[in-house]
Amino acid sequence: MRGLRVSGCVVFLIAATAPAAGQRAFWQGPLPDRAARSEQAAEWLRGFTNLDQQVPTLSPSEAAWLKREYDDQLAGGVYTPRALSATKSREYNVRVVRQHLGVVLPILKSLAGQKPLGAQDEVREWAELAAQIMELTFWQSVTDLIERGDVRPEINGVKSLHLENHVGWARVILNRIVVPYLEGRLK
Repeated sequence: MRGLRVSGCVVFLIAATAPAAGQRAFWQGPLPDRAARSEQAAEWLRGFTNLDQQVPTLSPSEAAWLKREYDDQLAGGVYTPRALSATKSREYNVRVVRQHLGVVLPILKSLAGQKPLGAQDEVREWAELAAQIMELTFWQSVTDLIERGDVRPEINGVKSLHLENHVGWARVILNRIVVPYLEGRLK
């Protein structure tokens, strides 16, 4: 039975991650050229920008509470019950998402930009993006904000299984951009 559940999950993930018609050059066939890579980065930039615009900003009192309950508790280098309790708060999840988007959005802007990057710099950005979009804590925090009604569930064309879809997309980045570049096959 367990094998059936995994198979069903794999089939669902493949169906859930099907690319939009305009993005097929990135996902299928020959390795994506610079234009296809830039187009996909622009698509994700729109999706993550939309998410960023929905995430609330912490008030000064909320930020002070989080500092007291989380940051100050961790100052000794050990998690405390108060710090762990704070990780379940809206304030913590807002901060995690905001900080993470502060890393992801500049990467996507660079990849989608009009000024082409050198090959090594471009691949470094794609590798960093792959690492960032499969970050568990970020997606847990996004899920919390969705459940609280702070953000809408549709992110980059998917309404659920955000971590699972983005991990799949990170693998595509690694398999269709990073590894081919390291092997000298990427144009």
